[in-house]
Amino acid sequence: CLAAFAAAAARLERAGGAADLLERADLLAAAERAAGEAAARRASGEILAAAWLAAPGPDGVVPDRLAALDRALADQRRTLADARAALAAALEARWAALLAAAADAVPGDVVPIARWFADGRLALFLTHLADRLREAAETSAGDLDLAGLEGFAHLAAWAAIAAEEPLAATPAGRAIRLFAIAREWPAGGSEADPPAIDSSAPWAEELLLRLALAGPASPLPGPPGTLAVYRSTTPEGSVTWQVDRVLPDPDPPAGSTWSRIVEERYHDASGRPLGERRLRLVQQEKRFFEEGVRRVEILDLSRLDQRFAMAAWTAPAGGDLPPVLGVGAADLALFRRRRAEAGAEPCLVRRRGAAATWYSASLGLVRHEDPGRIVRELCFASRPDQ
Repeated sequence: CLAAFAAAAARLERAGGAADLLERADLLAAAERAAGEAAARRASGEILAAAWLAAPGPDGVVPDRLAALDRALADQRRTLADARAALAAALEARWAALLAAAADAVPGDVVPIARWFADGRLALFLTHLADRLREAAETSAGDLDLAGLEGFAHLAAWAAIAAEEPLAATPAGRAIRLFAIAREWPAGGSEADPPAIDSSAPWAEELLLRLALAGPASPLPGPPGTLAVYRSTTPEGSVTWQVDRVLPDPDPPAGSTWSRIVEERYHDASGRPLGERRLRLVQQEKRFFEEGVRRVEILDLSRLDQRFAMAAWTAPAGGDLPPVLGVGAADLALFRRRRAEAGAEPCLVRRRGAAATWYSASLGLVRHEDPGRIVRELCFASRPDQ
């Protein structure tokens, strides 16, 4: 064991001036393991049975080899303590330089040092990086300046690290992931499991809504089997009902992310049928189209430089639905209870002229208002996967 330590210590001493601090850290670890094995054998008493302890020296006298061994082990501990202190000082200096240049820092340089210290400093580095991202790309009004992210060459790699536990649960980890998603968004990047946010910045809340609406669990219009009931009211007080059922599309258009058939049925205030129609809703990456008599783009989420208004929507709390609409009292009560528990839903508001359409992350289209003509509002919704 002493021989193994001596060899490891010699390698460490030869690397004492090496520029590669992590190589020195590996050599120090090897020397510490060898020293630990020697100390363990001494502590176990195993060594007391060794015949060489009682063997006389050249002068015929039996030296106190055990005391000499203990002195050697003490020398080992001092040597290793000095080496560890010197390496820690060098790594601290390197860490300070990396922290000062966080925007350009390579994860491969930062993470091993943080793991060597094992004192939680990687989370602190992410906090520092998140602060630099905000300074570079977040305006005083809470908007996003995508050009400010261009200097962060390793943002995608940092986002991958920030997505790992326990860093994923930290405010800095979530912020870094959102900035990375924002930078990739124009090119088609997204995330199936977007992070929650701690920031009140409008751009972050809007981006999360875009992610939900364009993601695989999009409520626009929801999977086959989804049902939505809307109440439409004119300025004169005339009421009509619209019931939307989502059906699979047997012949989706080429190039679509997904396609659904929506069956719309219309009823007057009492529930008397007024007619029905079928149309196709198509998603192509981050754009949505309605195909009926003609093809109309209803929502474009692809460009972050085209901002949406934001609003909070609250579901109507009362009122009966005509029985012919097919919504049971228990289902309606459950929907209203869940909406009341959830509180106001943040919505993207797409404006086209005077008209405004509201979209929530969980319910899709919840409100459409065309001043002077009509207001249509969601009164009930159900999905087969919820």
